[in-house]
Amino acid sequence: MPRKLSIPLLILLVLLSGCVLYRAEIQQGNVINAEMLDNLKLGMTKRQVVFLLGTPLINDPFHAQRWDYFYSLGKAGGKPERRLLTVYFKDDAVVSVEGDLAPERLKKPASGDPS
Repeated sequence: MPRKLSIPLLILLVLLSGCVLYRAEIQQGNVINAEMLDNLKLGMTKRQVVFLLGTPLINDPFHAQRWDYFYSLGKAGGKPERRLLTVYFKDDAVVSVEGDLAPERLKKPASGDPS
C-alpha cells in the first residue's frame, strides 16, 4: 500500500517543483536604445519624436509639453531595473531632455550655470 501511494505523490511533487522554480522577467514601458538617443535632437517636432521613440508611456493632460518615457525590467528574484526619459517641448519642438537616459548634450543647463 505505501508503494502505491508513493508513486503518485512523487509525480505530484515533480510537477509542483517546476511551477515554483521559474520566475519570468517582466518588461514594461518603452524600450529606448543608444541609437535612438543618438538620433534625438533639440528642435525635433512631436511627430518626429513619436517616430523615433514611440508613443510616450505617460501622457499627462496637465503637462502637454512634457512627455515621459518609462522602462522597467523586473528580474527574477532581484530588484527591478528602472529608467526614465523626460522630453520637454515648446511650440512643438524639443527644448530639453531629462532623466537616467538623457544624453548630456540635450540636458538643460542648471540655473546657476553660465553656459
